[in-house]
Amino acid sequence: MIGPGATGSRAPGPLAGLSDAEADETGGNALMPLVDVVFMLVVFLLLTANAVSYALKVDTPEAAGAQAHEARETVVLTAPHGGRGWQVDGAAHATAQAARRAVVQALDARPDAVLVVAAAADSSAQDLIDALEMARQAGARSVDVAARPLGQAAAPGQSAQQGAQP
Repeated sequence: MIGPGATGSRAPGPLAGLSDAEADETGGNALMPLVDVVFMLVVFLLLTANAVSYALKVDTPEAAGAQAHEARETVVLTAPHGGRGWQVDGAAHATAQAARRAVVQALDARPDAVLVVAAAADSSAQDLIDALEMARQAGARSVDVAARPLGQAAAPGQSAQQGAQP
């Protein structure tokens, strides 16, 4: 019975005569943690649903089948290393400007050629940057970078002098 001294209007049941603190201790509000988890899950799903609209579309290449690797013409620009200067297709050049002129001439003669910037492991980063800048100034359409790790021996068909080059 609810009378003037009653503190609440609790429905009749096993926990009807307990205070709120006693009901919590005995499991009267056992659904509250579950409600909290469900609420957090709903909030998480609402927040992540908006992320899909901000995603970037990426066009991935599709292979129609196996294709043979085509041999391409190359112009090799070797960065200075081990006391050697710039080289273009094996020809030594005293300065970077002379090497750049040689790269421009080689690319003019073979416009579809790929410029390969070869750098040894002991080449400085600045030499590699200079070589890439030289490729940009020469108007190279396609540039590859090749490097030989420290301590790697030359290929069996190369001589000791050729093996020192990247």
